[in-house]
Amino acid sequence: MFEYCYPRLDANVTKGMNHLLKSPFTVHPKTDRISIPINLNSLRYFDPYYNQTSLTPFVDVFARFVQGLQTSKQDKVLAKSGQLFLLLYVVHHDLFILDLNTMLSGEI
Repeated sequence: MFEYCYPRLDANVTKGMNHLLKSPFTVHPKTDRISIPINLNSLRYFDPYYNQTSLTPFVDVFARFVQGLQTSKQDKVLAKSGQLFLLLYVVHHDLFILDLNTMLSGEI
């Protein structure tokens, strides 16, 4: 029964009922995209193909950073530029958990 109760957002979900949705912030093994929580109030602005949900550019930045550790301290700025890209999605996730805890405690 539960297999019919969750939304199907992945193309492979329609091929089999045992295909599960990803947990937040997990990485898809083939695409390197990060599973992120989304704010349903701003769903119309959500772009699933937006670059910032992919690890690929940040792996490149990290590789340059690691190489730069041996040559220069200035390359640390490259690593810091990618540290906050998931912050918005972490906030959405935290707000969801907060609302869920409030609902379960009977305060709503």
